[in-house]
Amino acid sequence: MDLAAMNGHFDIVKFLHYRDNGPGCTTRAIDGAATYGHINIVQFLVANRSEGFTTLALRGAVQNGYSKIVEYLMHRPHEQTFDEYFIPIHRVECRQAAEGKDYLGVLKCLCQPSFPNICQYDMPHTADFCPMHCISEENIYAALKDNPIPTLEYVHQNNIIAIASSKMLEIVVKIGHAQSIRYVLEAIFRENDMPISLLDQDNAPDPWTPVNYDVTPCQHWSGSSPNYLSMLSLAVANGDFDTVKLLHRTGIKFSSYTAMDKAAEIGRLDIIKWLHTYRTEGCSFQAMPLAVKGGHKDVVKWFYEVKHFKCTANSLKNAIANGDITMLKFLISIPMTQWIHKRHYTSYPIAMDTAIYCGHLEMVEYLHKYRNGCCSDDAFSSAVYGNRLDILKYLVENNCLQGDIDYEILCINAAGGNVDMLMYCVDHFPIELEAESKQRMMYKAICRGLLNNVKWLYEVKGFEWIDEMIEAAIERRHEKIIDYLYSTGDPQVGVFDDCLYMFE
Repeated sequence: MDLAAMNGHFDIVKFLHYRDNGPGCTTRAIDGAATYGHINIVQFLVANRSEGFTTLALRGAVQNGYSKIVEYLMHRPHEQTFDEYFIPIHRVECRQAAEGKDYLGVLKCLCQPSFPNICQYDMPHTADFCPMHCISEENIYAALKDNPIPTLEYVHQNNIIAIASSKMLEIVVKIGHAQSIRYVLEAIFRENDMPISLLDQDNAPDPWTPVNYDVTPCQHWSGSSPNYLSMLSLAVANGDFDTVKLLHRTGIKFSSYTAMDKAAEIGRLDIIKWLHTYRTEGCSFQAMPLAVKGGHKDVVKWFYEVKHFKCTANSLKNAIANGDITMLKFLISIPMTQWIHKRHYTSYPIAMDTAIYCGHLEMVEYLHKYRNGCCSDDAFSSAVYGNRLDILKYLVENNCLQGDIDYEILCINAAGGNVDMLMYCVDHFPIELEAESKQRMMYKAICRGLLNNVKWLYEVKGFEWIDEMIEAAIERRHEKIIDYLYSTGDPQVGVFDDCLYMFE
């Protein structure tokens, strides 16, 4: 009944309730139904069952914006307090009601002067208790995102949170609602005796710092008073060019080089050029690698041509990880930092290892043919784990390895992948497998449920199986493997290697 209630299956809930000697339910039934917005089930269970509910019911309804459920539960006593959500067996993807979400309505419920049970939910009984203690930053954020201007007006009129504060500006900039941002900035200007007309002028006034008012009268939000420095970066991260320009016109001190870094990361060359023209913070040495990571070649070229940035190891690594040969060629063509120039980064194993780990065969070929690249034994393991037989074949056929490699370990790892990879490793690597390795390979294939691998190892290569292996198949319910092993006859008499558990 608990799961039926959580998922909104009212007919099942009623069926189980009216059934003689039915399974019953626990407090999790109402807690879950309230959390996921099923008010009809909440009302039914409260009226007809005696199990009650816990603090989780109200908390869940508040978090998900079900104002009618919040209002319904506010005046009803709960059973006990819980600090955690549902136990793991109930932590499932429940069906959440699409209708009835009203985050502003939740705020209004929490701000009602007569709220007899609110102290029991989240706050101790104190003489100076304030209902606003129950409102979190998440509640404000959700309400603003759902219904921006009415929410701002409500929280302003009821003094829930200081509108003229860096915290409120941070919230509305993150949401990216233009009218809300303007509303908060006007409030900040009024509180600091600055003319609002400055917001509509092209030229910014002399830099100034607003007074940062307390977020709430109760000051209960931890870490809730950020400064204004990061606001420009937040707007850039959203790609909100209009807000970037508006924040600049305020004249407020936004001293943060991360703004241009963020613009480089998302590939907004227009914002980068504007910041370069009208702001003085510049950017960090990570701006160019971030642009490379995003595949923004126009931005990378701009940093080189205008800012005279050199190629760094991080830039090369990001281009290789993306498999972007065009970007890599450009980076190689420009001046490099002294460290890279001396060490020839692209010919080192780390370069090809990165390309192999990320699965870029064309990049591997380019590094080998044109940059004299080689790889380490880790690259072979990456190809096997990633089931990239094409890459593994290229490494073997072109002798790309620098150093020694444990072919036996590769064969064991291949047993847990596709059968083509397994066949290639066993047939082409110059190794005579030990008996323990054969046992580990069969065990790994059985544990992974890879019937084709098991058949090939047994029928073609003559690998045997022992009792412990079929026990592993039974434990994991690999029915086809169980049937196959029994069809081959009796198991081999052998000693089970305790180290097999490491190769599951």
